[in-house]
Formats: sequence, C-alpha cells, structure tokens
Amino acid sequence: MPSSSKTGATVQSCGATDAALDPLPSWRWVPYLAVLFIGAWTLVGASSSGQWGDHFEQFAWAHGVEWGYYKHPPLPTWILAGTIRLFGPAPDSALLLGALCSLGTALFTYRIAFELLGRPLAIVALLCWGLQQPFSNRAYLFNHNTVMMLAVSATAWCLLKALKTPTRFRWWGATGILAGLAMLAKYQSVVPLVGLILAAWLSGEFASRRSRLGLCGSIMVALAIFMPHVAWVFEHDLTTLAYADQGGRTLSWAARASGVASFLAQQVRLLLPSLLFAGFLLALTRPTPAGGLEAGHSRHSVAGAWLFGLVGFPLLTTVMVPLLLGLELQNHWGYQALQFAGLWLAWLMRGRGLPTGLGWLALPVLLHATFIGIALGPAAHNPGSREDANYPAQQLADAVRRDWEDDTSCPLSYVVGPSFEAGIVSVYNGGTAGVLEDGVYDKSPWIKPADIQLRGAAYLANAPNQLPSQGVTRTGFLDVGSASPDPKQRVYWAIVPPVKCLPNGP
Repeated sequence: MPSSSKTGATVQSCGATDAALDPLPSWRWVPYLAVLFIGAWTLVGASSSGQWGDHFEQFAWAHGVEWGYYKHPPLPTWILAGTIRLFGPAPDSALLLGALCSLGTALFTYRIAFELLGRPLAIVALLCWGLQQPFSNRAYLFNHNTVMMLAVSATAWCLLKALKTPTRFRWWGATGILAGLAMLAKYQSVVPLVGLILAAWLSGEFASRRSRLGLCGSIMVALAIFMPHVAWVFEHDLTTLAYADQGGRTLSWAARASGVASFLAQQVRLLLPSLLFAGFLLALTRPTPAGGLEAGHSRHSVAGAWLFGLVGFPLLTTVMVPLLLGLELQNHWGYQALQFAGLWLAWLMRGRGLPTGLGWLALPVLLHATFIGIALGPAAHNPGSREDANYPAQQLADAVRRDWEDDTSCPLSYVVGPSFEAGIVSVYNGGTAGVLEDGVYDKSPWIKPADIQLRGAAYLANAPNQLPSQGVTRTGFLDVGSASPDPKQRVYWAIVPPVKCLPNGP
C-alpha cells in the first residue's frame, strides 16, 4: 500500500480491511476509548444529586408491565422493569442501563463502519461518534431514544451480515427481531429502518432473489413482534398516536420554517465537537497517491449508498415530514437522525493519509476532559434554575417521607403528581410506591381509585391550589431551584394517610 511522508510523520491511506495490510496496528486499542469515555460520563451522572427527568417516567411505568404506555411503546420500560425485578429498585438502575445502551450502540456503530469503510476509518468514525452530545454528556441517559438507537444500530449490522450471507436465515431472523424491537422502542425507528432498506437497494444488495426473500422474511418477523402493541393502541383510544401528533396542533408556515432553522442550528451545536475533530483531521492529512477505498469505485459506491440510507435519508425525513405536516420539530429527534453522522465524517477522510502516531488523539481526549470538567465544575451547579442533574432529589424524598411517617406507621404505597416530582419521591424512598401520574388513572391503569382510597397517598404539585383538600392531615413545601423563596421553584405536597394499614403492598 502506498505511503508518503509529511513533516517527518509516516502516513498511510485508509480503508484496508486485511489485518496483514493494516497500516495502523498501534490503533487496535483505540475503540476501548469508547468504554472509557462512556464510563467517565456515567460517573458524572452518578455524582449528581438528581437524574434525567425521563428516568422517573420509566420508573413510574415500570410498576405495570403493559404492551404500551400512554406516550410510547413499551420496550424501554420492560427493560427497566426486568432490571428492577432482578436486582431491586435501585435509583442508579436507569443510569447503568443508559450507559449499557451507549456501549452497545458504540459496538455496533464501529462494526458497521468496519464493514463499510475498513478498520482505520471505522476507528475515526467511532471517535467522531463519541464526541456527539447524545453519546458523551448524555451517555447515561436511559429513555426511548437511547434504546431505539441501540436497536437500530444492531439491526443495521445484522442486515449487513445477512446481505453478505443471504442463505443463512439466522441473520435475516436477527434483523427482523431487532427491527421489531426498535419499533417497540419508539415509532421514529421506522424512518431509519426504511433508510436501511433504501441503502441496500441503492447499493445493489437486493439483486439476488435470496436477498429479497430474506428481506421479506425479516419484515414479517418485525411485524409479528410489533402487532401486539398495535392491538394495545387500538384498545386504548390511540393515545400514543395522539401524543405523536402533538394533540392535533398545526404550526403556521412561518413557524415551521423557523422551527427547521432552529432544529438544524441545534444539530450543528450537538455535533460541534465531532465537527471540530473532523476538521482537525482534514487539516492534518493530505490525499494519498492511491486515493479512495482499496476496492475501487464499486466499494466507493456501495459505501456511499449506505451512508445516504444511514444519514442522509433519516435527516431529510426528520426535517421534511414535520415541515409538511405542521408539527413542531423536537431537538432530540436529531439524535437518531444523526446517530451515524460519525460514519459520514470518517467518509470525508477517504483517500487521505492518517498519521501512524497517536499524538493526534490528544484532541478528542482533551475535548472529553474539558466537557467533563465543565459538567463537574461550579458553573454547572446553578442554584437559580431547576436542572434535572442537580435537583435535590433525595432531600425532597426525605422531606415527604418524614411528613408521611409523622402521620402514619403504614408504608407509603402511592405517590400522586407529575411524573418527575412524584417519581423522585417513589424512587428515592426505595421505589416501592406506585406513581399515579398527574392523578390521571388512564396514565397509570394498573392503579385503581379504590387502591388510593384504601392505602392513602402523598400528593405532589407545583402550586398549592393543585393539592387535594379532603382527608389531608399535613402539608409542606420545598424550594428546589433557588436560594431565595420563589413559588415557581417550589414543590408542594399533602399527606392523605390510609384509614388503616393493610398487610400487603400494592
């Protein structure tokens, strides 16, 4: 393989997949940086006084194992519920599950890049991927997006393996199973799944009859897995579709255009560390005489088709569908739309030389260290605003528990209120109390009005007039976001004890 020299450093062209020809043997350990960085970010999360608000939503739903919940499909909740049943309701369960999802996504992203681009560029892709905000300072977030991104990346890798060996049904079966699980994580997964089919079609992978039959089989398996949730949706008045439709609200064309501009600006912000690193590599390297991937134009075209399916199609669809339907673009929709952006940034390095030394890795390490330092520094702990990661979660839970125990010796079986505040009181008091979200039984159908009447409850609200007036024996409040009293940053509660203690839990 050709090589050249620049400022005394040997550089080699990228793209070789043959280990014997690999020009960068000293990089073999670099993928383990993903484990290091994700672990470091998870420790940052564990050191916080609170957690992401999405965690408490999952904890609240985990009290009832259903085929769906009023906002989303069930897979993330099932995972947390299974973890709780195996290991107990520890508050850090969601943090660890979020880290495992990020690690799994890192593994599959690297393997996809390896298949499409070769190992040197796959390493670059992984480093760029790890600098994206969803996979750095949100690496320990556990919600529907993180589970969806893991399932989509696993589906993409299995599809690549199936296309290489179309006669082996196990890869087609795995593709279908994982695609079904992706849809059980979040409806948005349909966009990248269609992108995968488009990528394989554009690259000519469906030229063989066996591949087309394998794809049909995978689709059948995925639909079979998803159908029970569809039945649940119809049984529950299409609540998840109403949530996805944003309550039927339609934006004006001016608001739509403004939303697109804001969304794209936010995605650049989320990608900025990756863009800086990619720009640094482009400035550091020069085209090699050989240029391109080692298999020539055919390999180049296949990788380009897959990158369109993995990155271009999801991003275009994520922007265009809400624009045409008048929906408000949510910044977190860009997480999945750009989850493979690292592959595209690595693709920009094709035909260029990469230094064999490891000194240039100082930039991603420095960027991670800087952001971790900011996350742990005094500027991150702003007492004037409510930040989920700095929320006085244990303090709130302890205050409510003390008032409950002052009025009754019965166990706290139910907490009623917003999922964030009520979830905190439940999770940080052992996680055994069920959460009735917003006092709406349709949101927590496993809880019945008779249960609340029998066992009593702690009621939480963001304003005192939202608390019940009947049966209350004690009230209290806590300033949760400001050093000075501010009703907008207070949580109020009321204790309604049970008539008598019951021997069994909810």
